Amino acid sequence: MREVYERLHLSRLHASPWQDTRSAESRRNDEVDDLLHEWANEKKREAKILFTGCGGSGKATLLRHLRILYGVPYTGDERRQWKMTIIKNMLSDSDAVLQYMRDQRIEFENDSNKDYAQAITAWSCNDDSNVVSGHIFEALKYLRIDKGYQSALFQTRDSWTHYPHSTLNLHYFINNLERLSAPNDLPSDEDILRASKRLCGITEVICDIGERKCRLYELGGSRGERKKWIHLFDDCSAVFFLAALNEYDQQLSEDSSVNRLSEALTLFESVTRSVWFANSAIVLFFTKVDIFLEKVTSGEIPIGKYFPEYDMLPNDIAAAQEFFANKFKKVAQITRKEIQVHYINVLSAESVKEAMSILQI
Repeated sequence: MREVYERLHLSRLHASPWQDTRSAESRRNDEVDDLLHEWANEKKREAKILFTGCGGSGKATLLRHLRILYGVPYTGDERRQWKMTIIKNMLSDSDAVLQYMRDQRIEFENDSNKDYAQAITAWSCNDDSNVVSGHIFEALKYLRIDKGYQSALFQTRDSWTHYPHSTLNLHYFINNLERLSAPNDLPSDEDILRASKRLCGITEVICDIGERKCRLYELGGSRGERKKWIHLFDDCSAVFFLAALNEYDQQLSEDSSVNRLSEALTLFESVTRSVWFANSAIVLFFTKVDIFLEKVTSGEIPIGKYFPEYDMLPNDIAAAQEFFANKFKKVAQITRKEIQVHYINVLSAESVKEAMSILQI
């Protein structure tokens, strides 16, 4: 409402006492009515959107990508902060790969790389440090060309079973190591999109998508913390729920008996049942579809092994996508919620733009 009073004050400053014979009170009432009407119309064009989903579904990446495409560009200071995050990602992910090598007894092609591996692990044990020596970058350069390390990197790129997150983006980062380790280099937009950062509190991004001003929100922190804030979004236009399709064969790192996509379905059900979102549009985004397609077409990881009710051809992509879409739709139907379903690559500008262009919110 502050905008209304500010505009009213400006209109009085520029008004002429000879322009209208009506009483001052009458003119003020009309001005207030006009400004309130204009303010209400602006609010109708504004969309308040909440992003949610299980960890690793890509919601933070999509939020960043929408800022890059439609919002305020990242500043130099912000990019410098992201640079340290990216370096820490490389080192912690590399340490996860090295741990996998130890667990699976994968040998280094070159025994001298064991010393480099110890340097990476030692740094990761003290990951509060914001100082990375040239020796650490040298270690990464030698490890990335070791065939044993490369094999472990490939095997862990889609794994949540042993580690708190996959090493999916590590291959990209170490291939750009020379650029990212240069002292004066600032991360690109793609670097920022591929980085991983634990969020706390509420993240807000304001941008214009089409003719609508959008306020985009993601809730960080633990599940208990998110519950404390959820009531603040009872007036949101839409809830964007993201689910990673490639996780149909994965288990929660904290509970290996729970399938990750089944967990996403459970969370989605709680969203559709929530009284806070009774008047909000529900939009389901299936993410990481490229890895899902690779898995399904290979025939090596059959969906039926993890979802016995799946009785279609093992490598039928269309049938597999429809199977999972119907599972989520069925949950929504219980609460009489109409949902929109989209398949999206959150790293692709073209895919994100296409998804945003056809949304009905």
